[in-house]
Amino acid sequence: MLVLACVVVALVIAVMIRRWWAMSRAPKPARQEAPTAGAGVPAPGAEVVLGAPNATDVAGADAAWSEARRLRAALLDQEVPPTISAWEIVPEAGEVFFYDLKAVHERFYGQDAGYQPTGSFLLGSPAFILAGLVVTGAVNASRQRAAQALAATQWRDREGIRVLVTNHRLLCLVRGQWLSFHYGAMTAVYPEVAERTLVCGFESIPPLRLSGIDAPILAVMTLFMTHGADALAQHPALRPLD
Repeated sequence: MLVLACVVVALVIAVMIRRWWAMSRAPKPARQEAPTAGAGVPAPGAEVVLGAPNATDVAGADAAWSEARRLRAALLDQEVPPTISAWEIVPEAGEVFFYDLKAVHERFYGQDAGYQPTGSFLLGSPAFILAGLVVTGAVNASRQRAAQALAATQWRDREGIRVLVTNHRLLCLVRGQWLSFHYGAMTAVYPEVAERTLVCGFESIPPLRLSGIDAPILAVMTLFMTHGADALAQHPALRPLD
């Protein structure tokens, strides 16, 4: 009987160790750096490269860059951009539509990611109980670290979307729903055209990041609508468009 009990104890310890090892080796979610820029908005990071661009991507990027340069020059010359129709949107009073673009949408926020600690009811020798407690503690620590990584404030909700640009707002089609980001509600704007990224901060909602080949056009229009022509001419981040 003593031999059988020892075998059972050894098997239980082996199972617990294997469980702890599997959880400790599980891939952890990538973490992103906390925001460092002012107004509670992170400075935009480099866009994730998903593969080498094909010829269509390059041609589209060149066309979008040229359009951003043309738009900036036109706005500085006090020219109104051509308008388009967007029949699916009910416009606000005095609202007109300028562009129908594509972008990668992300929001910057944290979230609750609680975890349920693993409990163990152990019977046996002191050595067996001690080994079980050690393994249980290691498993709980691993699960807690994973939950903390999931809860960390980071860029989330990455999705390719459609963006309508108007004289009042940016309209983003996210998961089948049109979301409005009014220029008048923005508290910070980072028009990083060289990185093809636009980051906008708000007082009461999470920051918005739009990236992709059309982002320079979004950046030019957004900066003009929030800061005016002087910023369009002098902002250091727009110098690549000179």
